[in-house]
Amino acid sequence: MICIMAEKRSAARHMIEALSGTDGPNRFTRDGEEICVTYASGHVLGYSDPHRQVPVERAWAMVPWDLSLLPWDAREIAWRRSVQPGRSAGEAWDRLSHDLPEADEIVIATDNDPTGEGSLLAWEVIDQLGLGEDRLVTRMRFADEEPASIVEAFENRDVLQSSADDPDCRKATWRCRWDYLSMQLTRAATRIAGGKDSMCRVGRLKSAMVTLVGQQEDARAVWRPRSRWQARYRDENGVVYSSEEAPLFDSPSEVDLAAFPDDNVVKDPVRRLGTMPPRLPDLMGIAARFAAKGVSTDEFTDVYQRLYEDGYVSYPRTEDKLLTREQFAALVAAKDRLAEACGVDAALLTHTEPRARHVSKKFMAHGAIRPGSKVPDDPQDLASYGACAPEIWKEVTRGALAILAEDYVYELRPAHLEHHPDYKGEARRTLRRGWRDVADDGRAKEEEPPGTRACAFVHEAKDKRPQEPSVDWLRKRLEKHDVGTGATRVSTLSEVCAKDPAAPRGRRPPRARQLMNQTKTGKIGLTDLGRTVYSLTRGCAIADLSTTERIQRMCRQASDGDLGLDAALADCTAVVEADIDRMRRNARDLGIEFRDPPAKEGASGVFEGTLAVFDRTYFGHRFTDAEVSRLLRGEEVALSGLASKRGGTFDTRVRLTRNERGFVRVSGDRSDWGPRDTFSGKALTEQEKADLAEGKVVFLEGLVNGKTGEVYDAHVRMRDGRISFCEADGSERGRRRKGPPRAFSGHAFTEAETEALRSGSVLEDVALKRKDGTPYTASIRYDAESGRIEFCGGRTADGPTRFSGHTFTDDERRRMLAGEIVRVEGLRRRDGTVYEAELGWDAKRSKVAFARELREGSGKPTKGGHKKAGSPRTASRGRS
Repeated sequence: MICIMAEKRSAARHMIEALSGTDGPNRFTRDGEEICVTYASGHVLGYSDPHRQVPVERAWAMVPWDLSLLPWDAREIAWRRSVQPGRSAGEAWDRLSHDLPEADEIVIATDNDPTGEGSLLAWEVIDQLGLGEDRLVTRMRFADEEPASIVEAFENRDVLQSSADDPDCRKATWRCRWDYLSMQLTRAATRIAGGKDSMCRVGRLKSAMVTLVGQQEDARAVWRPRSRWQARYRDENGVVYSSEEAPLFDSPSEVDLAAFPDDNVVKDPVRRLGTMPPRLPDLMGIAARFAAKGVSTDEFTDVYQRLYEDGYVSYPRTEDKLLTREQFAALVAAKDRLAEACGVDAALLTHTEPRARHVSKKFMAHGAIRPGSKVPDDPQDLASYGACAPEIWKEVTRGALAILAEDYVYELRPAHLEHHPDYKGEARRTLRRGWRDVADDGRAKEEEPPGTRACAFVHEAKDKRPQEPSVDWLRKRLEKHDVGTGATRVSTLSEVCAKDPAAPRGRRPPRARQLMNQTKTGKIGLTDLGRTVYSLTRGCAIADLSTTERIQRMCRQASDGDLGLDAALADCTAVVEADIDRMRRNARDLGIEFRDPPAKEGASGVFEGTLAVFDRTYFGHRFTDAEVSRLLRGEEVALSGLASKRGGTFDTRVRLTRNERGFVRVSGDRSDWGPRDTFSGKALTEQEKADLAEGKVVFLEGLVNGKTGEVYDAHVRMRDGRISFCEADGSERGRRRKGPPRAFSGHAFTEAETEALRSGSVLEDVALKRKDGTPYTASIRYDAESGRIEFCGGRTADGPTRFSGHTFTDDERRRMLAGEIVRVEGLRRRDGTVYEAELGWDAKRSKVAFARELREGSGKPTKGGHKKAGSPRTASRGRS
């Protein structure tokens, strides 16, 4: 059997349609061969956390972010991989580990991108399953997901020997290992900056972007306006004549116009010139235009990806700037349909011979960005992909059609002055607009011709202020250094501009991470955190564009087999060591006071079947290797002469324990210890301490949550020498709030409603609001035991309206209310990641629920033919 491994669900669907001729099951027969099409979900596997990459006894040293533990010894890294977190990766791993071992031939049909990531993510799975040695592995290379391209790629598969012999995989692995080791710089920067509430993210492209924007902001901050004056001439038609040799003065009064009498204009020979259509833009070039219209890079990439998956535009992550002759021929064949759809006069598209500026005779992996094979009857029909989808398609299409238009031709009319020949001027007259009638860039000039007589005037020359950073400005600078593909630049910019997620209710907000802001006009600037990172990494190699250029060059050498993986480890370690030293000096120059004490020694090993990391010292006692071994086996260790915090010494027995969250710590026998003087922000009375010492349950009022500041009451008792929360009868832990909250889900409770909730009554039909502002009504009550507002009965909404940023269509609402399961794409989590899922309507709770939850519950909605028998097993989230 041949098993084809696609990168994502949409690609698998296209391959099934192209190779089987139907949209049916993922297993079919073609030319007598049994074929199975399966799919991943982006990178299903990734390198495990650092503490899982080293011998277990050294794992403790990889957990803290202390500078004394950096740089790591790269020779200890085992480069183990594990399944990425998230339901999508887990389901993809289950699917691939079921389908691939059944195959005699595994076909890698992931994206053929220039970075080699597509090959790497496939080889990661193949090698993890141990299939690379006893299975034939081949590669499909296709320019796009059109049926003809897929069939041609399938029939002309390349045979691969192993991941180590695959140039694309070598290149991607080299870069991934370098970037993995470079995470040490994020730890170092965060530690030096003292970031308890923020994370100073450092990376090759991120830091380069931050540096470019920071330097431009500095240049704008120190700029001061300055004017100088000189003599120039102007004729009766407004043509200005200037001389490169004319002196500049600090004051207009210093310009002596008497020395510049009126002069005759001498016309020079007219020249006929022209310009070809511009090169096809990359993804960031198009994204920059939409950023100026208020479309965020995150929204742009999401919409473009969905248009690509349905065949309306070409592959987004291409590195190609030209088209192949076949792609150009396809564009010529479709030009009339494309022109009609986007409102271009087809009569302008007369240049059907390829120009070398746009078309190459060589093989292109994907070709430049262009419209796909599908052409909408009306671009507005694409609005279901996103509000900006019609304009994105028209922008891409106009850019491609422009190369089929004739050159822009204009007449240049130069002239000079008779008695001052060094004073020259010129005027431009358009003869043929050509491609500018298809994709006008606003640079065409139509000027009056030179006149006959010119008069002198005083011209003010102002120093121009440095341009404010924008998406387009950043694009041009990255292109100048050839750093990353257009898609990589867009995705990285989207990442550094992503808003910090909101704090979960009742918990501290997550660490701030946003480095840049992007305005609705496409301007970008550093956040306070971004300014800190910029200042801290000033002069560091990681923030230098030349480092990324060097890494790209070394990746190409690795692809050619001229550079081994060990070179990546040595190179990155040297960069980390030098950059940490530079960050220390920068911090001192900035006046940042940071402590760099030796790291607290830890111990690690396998405890109860899992890796455990814990402190090696306990009240001044350092555990010996033998004692660490006994603790890991679950045994008790007797300790004596320990130094008490209250003064004196004490003896105890200790062992390893695991708390509710899975963290392991050393716990001593505190049965003979008395209660503390304070607990959770409250000073205990002598009577309360006495009752606790006797083992009684004590009700404490006015406790304070140290993280949120929330005041609450709770029953407590002594347990294992510690004050622990419990119920009134002394059973397991519990807490109780001091009554209902003042507001819930956008609704502020009145005094009467608060009293009703406190008494246990149900409030009917309360007007509430979701996070996105959508109003709804529900019946609610207050649960005194949990201290939370709960929904009771059902929400009185008609049915599903919105879920994870998706507004359900009328058809989806109808099917869900009928008990069917619906697959929805383009869902968005709080952190901005996009996923897809099977959803249903939970009638009992009047809420949208995941299909798995519904199937595990009492009721199982029927699928109503939504998923055909034998079709590829679906994942809850796809890579977008």
